Amino acid sequence: MMQRDSLSIRRLVMPGLLLLVVMAVAEAQPVKKPKPNKPKYGFLDTQFWLGVKFGTNFANPMAQSQLSGFSPIDYPSDRLTKTYDSYALPGGQAGIEMTFYHRGFSVGLHPMYQRSRYRYTNSLEWKGEQESERFATIYESEQRVDVINVPLFVKYDLIQDGKLRPFVLGGGFYSFLVGAERQVKITQTDYSFGAPQTIDGGTLNLGVKDAFQNYYGWVAGGGASFDYWNIRTVIEITYNQSLNSVTREGTSQNELSSLGDQNDDVHLSHIVGSVSFVFPLRFIDKQFQAL
Repeated sequence: MMQRDSLSIRRLVMPGLLLLVVMAVAEAQPVKKPKPNKPKYGFLDTQFWLGVKFGTNFANPMAQSQLSGFSPIDYPSDRLTKTYDSYALPGGQAGIEMTFYHRGFSVGLHPMYQRSRYRYTNSLEWKGEQESERFATIYESEQRVDVINVPLFVKYDLIQDGKLRPFVLGGGFYSFLVGAERQVKITQTDYSFGAPQTIDGGTLNLGVKDAFQNYYGWVAGGGASFDYWNIRTVIEITYNQSLNSVTREGTSQNELSSLGDQNDDVHLSHIVGSVSFVFPLRFIDKQFQAL
């Protein structure tokens, strides 16, 4: 009887001991942790971007010296001044953006076709001995300058992770002259009739490319970029200023000489707003699925 009980106890205990041994061995085995997925932004640590860029600009003409086609004999010549309007007329630009990015820093070349517009007013008046012996002429000139602008930017992302990345930038540019036009609106006022009589003197459209030249300068600004699908959108605001004159000082034409107008020594600055849509040139897999 005792042998049967001992045999039964062994049958019950042995499986339990075997189960404990298996559990102990399993507990002693090191658990392999799954490797963390590499974040998708790691792929963007080094990247080439290519896309289109366009926007608008407002020009500020800064006359370093002013010239006139007339030489007064009874008053100082510095009274023959022109009035320049700052950031008054919108221009535009469009081109391509090529950017190399590495760990927060970017170097970009953004060649664009750019049109700048600015306006100035030139007033001339003849006076006699009597109050009614007056004749005034106002010339309102709108200048348009077309260039191929080639800026070289260095940018730094202030925030390198996340969907929205603000940045600052600086660099320089060189502008190749393509063309220049000037539209002159003439308004005359005759006081000889007692009451002033305003006369429309017409509008002249003149090609003045020979009066302008290539120019270069510096640029600084900032903006932000964000990603949507495979497209990165870049919003940018910059300020640039020429370091040399955009005009050939003293150059004139027969049409302008008759108006008493000559080119001043003018430097240009711009406030430029632009939007870019760029695409990555390095891809993650064979199906060209870019992050």
